[in-house]
Amino acid sequence: MTLRTSVTRFHLCAVALVAIACAGGPGLRAQAEPPLLKVGVQAPDFSVDADGGGTLSLSSQRGKVVVLDFWATWCPPCQRSMPHLETVAKAVAGQNVAILGVCVWDQRSAYDSWMKQHRDSFTFKFGYDPAGRTPANLAAKFNVSGIPTTYIIDAQGKVANAIVGYQPGDTRVEGALRKLGVKIP
Repeated sequence: MTLRTSVTRFHLCAVALVAIACAGGPGLRAQAEPPLLKVGVQAPDFSVDADGGGTLSLSSQRGKVVVLDFWATWCPPCQRSMPHLETVAKAVAGQNVAILGVCVWDQRSAYDSWMKQHRDSFTFKFGYDPAGRTPANLAAKFNVSGIPTTYIIDAQGKVANAIVGYQPGDTRVEGALRKLGVKIP
């Protein structure tokens, strides 16, 4: 056997092993993302740092329909969705609805800087999850694997809908709120 043949066989074996690993082959399994919380389950309570001081918790919103949006300063789709959430916030003003934007998987300094620049553009409440990317982060409690992810939580604290992503013209939040009896012009 020549050196060239040995090298070629080695490369073929290496390629085959990589292919098996990528396919989740024998003994190797691709780790699936956990499914979002199911409609009807009680949403986990949480407490995060509120913009301007204090804390922001889900339990403090009990009795209200809650739009809980997970976002980050470094996420372009999250940034594009913010004006839409503000439009929703204005449309439901005076009704029993709370819009909460919780910054996850981010640095405190980036959040503080973003809030300083954008705070006056929004009327809804913001919070920051100080757990960052640790296993104790809020996004993990809600099985969030990508952002923006928005949960609609009914007045009893149960998940009514979960929405992943955002595209211009998206009306899924409005549709979910209407199903809960919220009036949106």
